[in-house]
Amino acid sequence: VIQTMTSDRPSSLDIVESAPAGVTRVSTANVKLLSGFHPADFIDPPATLDVGGPDDFGHIWIDSDEPDGPNYYWLDITTVGTEVTWDHGNSDDGHTEPIPMGMVFSYYGANYDSIVISSNGWVSFMRAPDYALAFVENNPLPAVNELLTTLAVDWDNLDGGISGHCYYYHDEAGNSFVVSWVNWSHKPAPTNQHSFQLILNATDGTVLFQYGSGTYQDDITIGIENEAGDDGLMVTFNQPYVHSDLAILFSPPIFWLSTDLANGVLPPLSGPIPFNIFMYARDLPTGTYNGAIILTSNDVDQPVGLINVQFEIEGVCAYIPGDVNSSGAPNGIDVTFMVNYFKGGDPPHEECLPCSSFGVNMLYPQGDVNGNCAWNGIDVTYFVAYLKGIGQPIRYCDNCAPAGGGGLIERDPVIPSLVPAIIRRNNPSRMQAR
Repeated sequence: VIQTMTSDRPSSLDIVESAPAGVTRVSTANVKLLSGFHPADFIDPPATLDVGGPDDFGHIWIDSDEPDGPNYYWLDITTVGTEVTWDHGNSDDGHTEPIPMGMVFSYYGANYDSIVISSNGWVSFMRAPDYALAFVENNPLPAVNELLTTLAVDWDNLDGGISGHCYYYHDEAGNSFVVSWVNWSHKPAPTNQHSFQLILNATDGTVLFQYGSGTYQDDITIGIENEAGDDGLMVTFNQPYVHSDLAILFSPPIFWLSTDLANGVLPPLSGPIPFNIFMYARDLPTGTYNGAIILTSNDVDQPVGLINVQFEIEGVCAYIPGDVNSSGAPNGIDVTFMVNYFKGGDPPHEECLPCSSFGVNMLYPQGDVNGNCAWNGIDVTYFVAYLKGIGQPIRYCDNCAPAGGGGLIERDPVIPSLVPAIIRRNNPSRMQAR
C-alpha cells in the first residue's frame, strides 16, 4: 500500500507508532514502527479471570479453563533434563547463576540467551542478587526492584526439601526451553507437594506455565514483567486460583503493521512524499484487523495525522499439512497413505482447487509438508524425519496457506522433541488503507 504526504508549508514529521484503531497511544519519539496487535478483546484482570491483558507491550494471557485456551500437557524432562545446582543457597531459598538456554528468546522486545532459576518458583533473564535469601516472599507484578524480567510461575516461600527436584532442558528440535520443579512444597508445610513448569517457545515468543498434580496455596504470585519493571501482566496475587492440570499461556503481540517512513521533511509547496505501508499475514488467523498509522508534525494546522488501516485475511482451504487421510491429525498412518498414493493407490480424501495451480500435486496441499509448493517423494522423507523428532517442523506452501492456520500438530511424547510444533501461517490476504 502506497500513501503520500503533502504540505503547503515547511514541515517535518515522524511516524510515532502504529496502533489499533480506537486505542489512544501516547509517544514522544518514533520508536514503535511495528505495533499491530492481536485483535483480542481482553482486559487487565482482576486475578480471578481466566484471560487478561494486554499490557503496554501487547502481551495477553489465557488459561486452559477457557474454551480457546491452551491445552494442559505436562512435559516430563526428568530423564532428559539437567538437575539444577543451586549456586546461591539451596533448594530452600536458593537460585542459580545465569544458565545458557541454547537459544535466543525474545521477551518484551529484548533478546535473552540465559536464565536464572529460583527455588521459590520464579525465573529471571537477569542475574539475581548474590545473597541466598533473595526474594523469598512473593510480591505483585510488575514491580521496580532488584529482581527484574521476573517470570513468576509459582512465586512463594517454597522448599524443595529432600524429595523435590528441579530440572531444565533445551528442546533443540522444538526450539524451546523447559524448567520443571517436581515435588516442591510450600513452607512451612513440606507435605503439600506439587509440580509446576515453565516452557519458553523461541519460535513464537510464547511463555507457558503448567501446574501438575498436588496441593497449591493461595498466597502466591503468577505473572510476568519486563526488564524495567514497569510493564507486565499479573494473573494472580494472594487469591484462590491455581489448581492441578492448569496451563497458562502468555502470548506476545503480533506485529502485523509497519511502514518504511520513519521521518521526513516537506519543503514549502513541494510535491508529495510517497511511503509504503506493510501488512504481514504470518501468524494471523483469518479475519479482519483494524489498525492505524499515527503521524506527528510541526504543522500547526495538522499536528497529528491518522491513517486508518483495515487488513482482511482469508485462508484458501481448510486442511492440516501432513494429514492426507483426513483423520484430523498427521501421523505415521499418513506416511503409509502417501507411499501408497505414489505407488498408484487412492488419492487424499479432500481436494483444494484454488491450490492446484501452484505446483505439482497441489490439488492436495496437505501432502506438501516441506513448504516447497509441491507434493512428491521428498515430502515423505521430510515427514518421516519430523515424526521421529530429528527433522524440521512441518511447513506449507505460502501461496496456499490453510484456512485457520491448519490447526495444532502435536508430537508423540516419546520422541526427542517434547514441545508441540505449531503450524505457522502466511495467509493470502486482501488489504486496503483508508
